[in-house]
Amino acid sequence: MGRLENKIAIVTGGAKGIGRGIALSFAKEGADVTIADINIELAENTAEEIRALGRQVMIVKTDVRKEKEVNEMVRKTLEKFGKIDILVNNAGTIAPSHIDNVHASALEWKEDEWDVTLDTNLKGTFFCCKFVIPLMKKQKSGKIVNISSSAGRRRRRSGSLAHYAASKAAVINYTESIAAVLGEYGITANAICPYFIWTDLWKAGVGGEQNKVRFDKIVQSSLLKRATTPENIGALAVFLASEDADDITAQVIDIG
Repeated sequence: MGRLENKIAIVTGGAKGIGRGIALSFAKEGADVTIADINIELAENTAEEIRALGRQVMIVKTDVRKEKEVNEMVRKTLEKFGKIDILVNNAGTIAPSHIDNVHASALEWKEDEWDVTLDTNLKGTFFCCKFVIPLMKKQKSGKIVNISSSAGRRRRRSGSLAHYAASKAAVINYTESIAAVLGEYGITANAICPYFIWTDLWKAGVGGEQNKVRFDKIVQSSLLKRATTPENIGALAVFLASEDADDITAQVIDIG
């Protein structure tokens, strides 16, 4: 028996990177999963891996910035699986305009770039919670795991990615705020803050594969002197979503 046996989980941005690592980790521990993502092709690849583990999976094309799409995704999950035990708000972005120039000033970002980052990283988290939490309240149980970032913590300052850091700091605050009012319903809410991880988002953010040397140098600033992996983040998410963490809420956990 896995630690998440017979649990139903939603993982936003579950097609690749951290989301894929979490979705697969959940499936290995016995959960059935809804992958909510805008990239259906990559989501199907992850879904095939989940099916190979003997678990059920559903893909719902979802732009978490759009309230109606999130509502429909939650409705379809409930219709297929009958309940929702775990919500992982992982979908995130860094607006692309300065993606090849990570040294761009925080003041150079345009309004639409600010909006797409805040809407995806923060508003998307809010929308998913808005439609899932009432269901969790009714069943008197639930686990919410929000993926923030070390960029949202004091341990790392990045003026060029101020919009991203602001969104992730807000996710931390939002997590702590909802945890304060959900405990009486048996619902926990925690945030995970990865440090450096070589995902597609980071590849783009540092200018592509040719800058892997630069990435490796930055990683040396971490306490462990190495990058973490989607699988390691998945293992932490499994713990927070399991009964082992029933008494853990409103926590912000750095990893890597």
